[in-house]
Parts: sequence; structure tokens; C-alpha cells
Amino acid sequence: MTIKKLFVRELGDSYQQSNASSINSFFAEDALARCRFQFFSVSTVEAVTNIEFRHRLGYIPLDILITGVSAGTASVNHELSTPASLFITTSTGCTVRMLVGRYV
Repeated sequence: MTIKKLFVRELGDSYQQSNASSINSFFAEDALARCRFQFFSVSTVEAVTNIEFRHRLGYIPLDILITGVSAGTASVNHELSTPASLFITTSTGCTVRMLVGRYV
């Protein structure tokens, strides 16, 4: 997730400039907003072991936050991760929702 900075100086009103500056400061201090996590959802029809999921981030993600599993359990085999793929294991057919990236 990339947060763009607001163009404070281009705002004509000093009240708007102050508010925009406060918003910029908030996002600059928020660690999760600076991490550039990407959201992914992966679905399987049956239990799988080390199925390849192509994330195409261009780097090996250090942090993978599984935010939801529709049924059963799911895990990621970090040892097999590459700059293009993750490998996921599920105990049954399900949908796995996750945030993938690097915490800074």
C-alpha cells in the first residue's frame, strides 16, 4: 500500500494547508501505511500442499499476514518463497485472504 503525499503548498487556504499537513504527518508516522503491503486472495477447491501462487512483487516478502481463511487452515511455506511466488498449503478447499509485503 503506497500513500501519496498531499500537495500542501498548492492549497490556497491556510486552514486547508494545515489540515493537509496533519494528514501527511499521520500517514508518515503510521508504520502499516508505509509498508507497501499488497492484498491477495487465493482459492482452492480441495486440500493442497505447497501450491504455487504468483504474487509478482519482485522481491521475497518477509511478512505475510493471513487475514482470513474461509474454511479449514492455511499456511505459507516461507522457505520456498521466491521474488515471484509464494507456496501455500491448505487443509481443505477454501479461500485464503492475505496481506503480503515488508514491514519497515
